[in-house]
Amino acid sequence: MNVKIKHVPAYLGFSRILLLIGIFLILLSLSSTLAASLLAYFYDIPLKEIPKLMQDVPRTARLRQMNLIFQGVSALGGFIISAWIFISLVERESFKVLNPRSAFNAKNVALVTVLFLGVMPFSSWLIDLNAHLDFPSFLSEFENWAHQKEKRLSELTFFLIRFQSFGEFLLGFLVIGVLPGIGEELIFRGILQRNLISYINPHIAILLTAIIF
Repeated sequence: MNVKIKHVPAYLGFSRILLLIGIFLILLSLSSTLAASLLAYFYDIPLKEIPKLMQDVPRTARLRQMNLIFQGVSALGGFIISAWIFISLVERESFKVLNPRSAFNAKNVALVTVLFLGVMPFSSWLIDLNAHLDFPSFLSEFENWAHQKEKRLSELTFFLIRFQSFGEFLLGFLVIGVLPGIGEELIFRGILQRNLISYINPHIAILLTAIIF
């Protein structure tokens, strides 16, 4: 079964993209504020100290738990709830619009699997290239900033996945593995890419979505 795309005028498609960005930023800000408020209340910490704690690499199990809760609430609001609002109120559709195919297609699954396995060596090469990339001397400050940022994110990721109980594992699995994956696919593939395809070339739309992602 072929996927049917509802084509719209370029101005309408572009306005929808801007509206999506606005809804996403507003919901992300509100959910981050809610997450900070919840942490301040349940962990008895002044609200003004929460942003700094979330920016630093957590060094204790308590801060790790707080960081996971903050990320989880932010991802839920910023990605999933904003996607639901956009689809329901802006497009006035149900979530069925994200899956227009009526039947399971084993050939597509097999093709995606082969492509995924085939691109892994290329991805490994890109990762290694990025790790050993040298910038020109006039970009030395940016290079140092990028290395420090990458180091901090690596430390943060390593610490967040050092679970000390099954409960922490479930929380981490939900926050790191489930919510971001579903939320990002909803925003980028389910909404952004689908709306871009409605008024520009599908190949360009897919490429643009990948670059933005």
